[in-house]
Amino acid sequence: MRGHAGPCPGGARVAFVICQPGEALDFDKMIAFFKDQRIAAWMLPERLELREAFPMTPSGKIQKYQLREELARLLGQKPLIGKTVAT
Repeated sequence: MRGHAGPCPGGARVAFVICQPGEALDFDKMIAFFKDQRIAAWMLPERLELREAFPMTPSGKIQKYQLREELARLLGQKPLIGKTVAT
């Protein structure tokens, strides 16, 4: 689950999910599952993004910055690459 710039501190929570072949997931099913697992309400995703695959590095790690950039494009926002520290 990743965050994007949103109205709440730290950004909104987004779940990027890859479903198993032949399986389907919608937002309500996902939220019901998390609630059944007793996940705190403040931790529940506010958005669901279904994917066929994640962008990966050659060493097999998920390229989270590409997910953030894609989400920013979908939402019409400026991509957030990282936090800037004032010096």
